[in-house]
Amino acid sequence: MFARRLAPLTMVGALLLGALALPGCSEDNNPAGPAPGAALVGSWDATSFVAGADDFIAMGMTLQITLNADKTYEIEFTNDLVGACNPGPDCLDSGDYASTVSTLTIDPGTPDQTVFVYAIAGNELTLTGQIDGIDVTIVLVRIT
Repeated sequence: MFARRLAPLTMVGALLLGALALPGCSEDNNPAGPAPGAALVGSWDATSFVAGADDFIAMGMTLQITLNADKTYEIEFTNDLVGACNPGPDCLDSGDYASTVSTLTIDPGTPDQTVFVYAIAGNELTLTGQIDGIDVTIVLVRIT
């Protein structure tokens, strides 16, 4: 069963994969630019969560991710269809994250570490990666 194969999503940290180290930015090499991953900070609402061939948002699940400037996150599932909530159907997960200019790592350095490559176009954030060998693409829109 597909939901059982996505059991590591239960630890939303297993939701997003990434790099183990956050590269530093000195004032000498980037005096005016924001820190890597700064554009990620904010709250995002999923418009699509495709794992394998299934879009769980289209099937009735909702997912909201808040990435804070202090490198902490909160992910809220409503009507969980991927096995992230135990018990469910709704839950909130939180922890730490790390980012580079192209990757987002949820729960870095833990067994639940999950890495996604990200792209931001306007108010849309796309996360792509694999969870338990299953291709996952999550599309979100900025809400704050």
